[in-house]
Amino acid sequence: VLMAFDAEPEKHLQTNFASTTKMNVGPTSVKKNSGDRGGEAIDG
Repeated sequence: VLMAFDAEPEKHLQTNFASTTKMNVGPTSVKKNSGDRGGEAIDG
């Protein structure tokens, strides 16, 4: 249970970070990098 609870906040934090980066930067290259790194982790 603790692990699941810990995993949830991390996913939310990563999503927020990725969203902020995409909004601040915008370029496809950054979006692609964030998606490859964070997207997979969030979806996975």
